[in-house]
Amino acid sequence: MRRASKNIFWTIALLFWGVAGLVLCEYGERVATRHGTLFEYASPIIIKAEQRDLEIYETTLASAPRPPAAIEAKYPVPEMLENASEAELNTLAEQWEGIILRCAPDGRILERYAASQPEMTVQLARKAAGTALVSQITDSEHPEYGEDVLSRFRLAVEEWRHPQPPQPHVYGCLGPYVDYVIPLPDFPDAGFRFMFHPFQRPGKTSPEVLVTLIQWRWQAFIGGYRSNYYERDAYPQYPESEFWTNSRGFRDEEITVPKPPGVYRIVCIGGSTTVEGPRNDLTYPKILQQLLRDHFNTNAIEVINCGVDGGSIRGQVFRYDECLALEPDLVIHYNYVNDTGDLMNSVLKRTVLRTEWRGAALGALAKSQFLTRRCRRLWSMAMPGKEDYREEIEAMLMPSLKELCERTQATGACFAMSSFAYPDINTLPEKEKYWFRNIFAIPLAIQMQLDDYILSADAFNEAAHAFCEREGAYYIPVSEGIKGGANIFTDTCHMHMSGIQQKAQLMFESLKGKIAQHRAEKEQ
Repeated sequence: MRRASKNIFWTIALLFWGVAGLVLCEYGERVATRHGTLFEYASPIIIKAEQRDLEIYETTLASAPRPPAAIEAKYPVPEMLENASEAELNTLAEQWEGIILRCAPDGRILERYAASQPEMTVQLARKAAGTALVSQITDSEHPEYGEDVLSRFRLAVEEWRHPQPPQPHVYGCLGPYVDYVIPLPDFPDAGFRFMFHPFQRPGKTSPEVLVTLIQWRWQAFIGGYRSNYYERDAYPQYPESEFWTNSRGFRDEEITVPKPPGVYRIVCIGGSTTVEGPRNDLTYPKILQQLLRDHFNTNAIEVINCGVDGGSIRGQVFRYDECLALEPDLVIHYNYVNDTGDLMNSVLKRTVLRTEWRGAALGALAKSQFLTRRCRRLWSMAMPGKEDYREEIEAMLMPSLKELCERTQATGACFAMSSFAYPDINTLPEKEKYWFRNIFAIPLAIQMQLDDYILSADAFNEAAHAFCEREGAYYIPVSEGIKGGANIFTDTCHMHMSGIQQKAQLMFESLKGKIAQHRAEKEQ
């Protein structure tokens, strides 16, 4: 009896101290990798990269292409609102093709000024006329949108009252605006940008806020851009940025169709990692264009940016005719991240979450940073492996890529696929490695780590290489050539100018021989 009691005692004691030890390890892990500590470490690296971004932006501005003045003039300049009279506010609303709301600090709408065109803005003005609060303009079926608008409204007032020192532009930082879909009678996918400008008129004791609403950049969300559109502060990860589209809705200059004789035209497709850059000419397609022109000593080479923020591989199929209409000689595909949410969820549900109890258990364990990060080898045994991702990639993504490739080759053009780059966390210092792990954010069935995303990206890159060998396409080893962390990546996939330049250089080195051969064949 005494021996049994001792066994029970020691069993309970071991369990207690085991659990206490795990709790202590979890606490220590969370303290050591809390966001504030890692932000302090990463900030100097990010600031240095941003200084380089700004230097490139400013030193190239004088010689950079500009959008048509009429397009640029449509984007609001909030400072113009401060001393504007009633008549001038109406004039600005017409110029910006939007709505200006004069609001009290609590979000009550005091006055409304609206453009008489386009029709989408007119219908929004009718909706705004029946609302008392700025938060009531958003979609009534999503009250959280209105709460967010009001929260951003109050944040703008608070920041005006208590200005803070400039902070590095990091993942998740807020731009000076917020965008939302606001369904209208004739425009179910209408989207608008809310821009907040608090200020205080002379002689007044409290501030007022002028809220400007304009149509956003999308025709339909992730369905292509509006034509002839311009905006500033387009990308919060850069200190300065501009974005504009041509008459076809691409982030590029005007394109001549039919293609002029003798021109070798390259079309770049993908998502935000193709579109990205602080200005149109500072994207990888335009840098690649200049590298090729210098190398071949001709301006008869065009590289056109047909990327769309948020665009997926599967979604590209539905708007590919717009790209092929440009009569490309070569198409370059660089994309993966926008398909990972669906892909990784599908793999999870097919493998480790096959049963409800297993999903519940792993979902609870996945919240442990100590287990999923410090015990990575052990945890990875419970998670999908590279072969699981590879199988899903072949089933989910490769049919779309095959269709894109075949449609391209059917026109006589060549198709190229690039591997997809990510921060090289295995070679980074410990704190920088955990910085990237902390900012990884893809909504999944259970909480996953950056390491899992990277494993899936490796599987995609291997599948892309095999695909190119199979289909007679060109493979571009971008991921293999870009190594670095916060000095290159603004988050887990987007890049500072140093990374964008490296991407363009790697594509140039990989393709210049093939392009030379292809140009020679076309001239025969």
